[in-house]
Amino acid sequence: MELFVLLQYTVSMVFLMIFMIHFLPLRYSVKKTTLISLGIVMAVFGIDYVRIFVDWDLEIMMELLATMLEIIIVQGAAFLLSRYRDGRALFVGLSSSNYVLAGNVSASIVMELTGNVILAFVVQIVIHSLVLMLLVRGIRKEFLVALENKGIQWEVMCCIPVVFYTVFFVMVYVESNINWVYNIAELYLSLLALAVTYGIIFLNMRTARKVEETRRQNAAIEAYAKGVMMHQEAVQSAEERIRILRHDQKHFVSALQTLVERQAYGEIQDMLNWREAAIEENRVIAFCENSMINGICCSMDTRARRQGVKLDCKITIPEQIYIDQFELVMILTNLLDNAITAAAEQDQYEKIVHVRMRYEKTQLLIEVSNPYGGTVEFDHESGLPVSHRRGEHGFGTRSIASLAKKYRAVYDCTCEGHEFIARLMFCFS
Repeated sequence: MELFVLLQYTVSMVFLMIFMIHFLPLRYSVKKTTLISLGIVMAVFGIDYVRIFVDWDLEIMMELLATMLEIIIVQGAAFLLSRYRDGRALFVGLSSSNYVLAGNVSASIVMELTGNVILAFVVQIVIHSLVLMLLVRGIRKEFLVALENKGIQWEVMCCIPVVFYTVFFVMVYVESNINWVYNIAELYLSLLALAVTYGIIFLNMRTARKVEETRRQNAAIEAYAKGVMMHQEAVQSAEERIRILRHDQKHFVSALQTLVERQAYGEIQDMLNWREAAIEENRVIAFCENSMINGICCSMDTRARRQGVKLDCKITIPEQIYIDQFELVMILTNLLDNAITAAAEQDQYEKIVHVRMRYEKTQLLIEVSNPYGGTVEFDHESGLPVSHRRGEHGFGTRSIASLAKKYRAVYDCTCEGHEFIARLMFCFS
């Protein structure tokens, strides 16, 4: 029986670490994370071996001490492996302990009722695997996105797994020592309550993410509308100034004739230069033929100048293209928003954002680059840059990645010298 308990705990620990690897934003590479996880499993195995096979005078006290030590190791593992060493790592670590409860309880019940060790292990492994598969397919992606949201009070959320684990500890190790069968219904009802509670939490997280995405979409539409309005105002203002120049044309020509008669060629050159500058000043900036992209660039150019950033655009996009233009606006808005913000924050290099967009036949290339100081951290799994700005959730970058995936586009972020470059390549059939 002691050997069964030791192996049951070991299998549970293996699945617990697999859960952490899937649901933590990892700090290290997959290889290094796996090696660390194996070391943690071996450490807990050693503690369980000593606790189960060594006779102690104060058995209850040693049981509690061993349990506390294992809790510290498991939660320390979450902090060690996680990129975020705060309430988010603690929540995943505590939730991993709750995740293995269903398989552990079921295996113990089967062993108590049948005495069949192999059947008990099969039940434990199958339940662990099924629950993990459902969680990975059902909520993993949503959960990893939610972990980027610093606005969630993760420390408070940790109370949920703590309370449930404490209740189970009392039910299993205190109330259930007489006979497992008597408390089967209570145990599974508690597991059901735990699942429902987590379900409600994740639904709220998903709702919060959709609200944030809607807000960003509205911001993109607003930016486009402002850009169109600004462009229209610029056109009207330029037309008014050109009418004034035309009205003054006869006076200008008369002045030139007078200077020619006087052979004042230097003053003639000055007047021509002034005239050319006045015409250039009244030229309306058009970034491209596409009205929606032009509107966004006008809006972002105004914002960039207010933040002391120069926007250098070379765009050849026709009015009609294959990609949905609203989604293209979302991509460009997010790219420029990130680039302008990053350029405005640094002082080491020239504050300039380069935008290159080219559309040829069935291909669309987008490249946005900005200077940066320091280092850029990339996510090991997605390859996307990780935002550490206060209040930033990384939704913009993930929105770009989602749209790129929809169109099977290549989305790549790299650092070259002191420039951060984001590139997208769309190929339309």
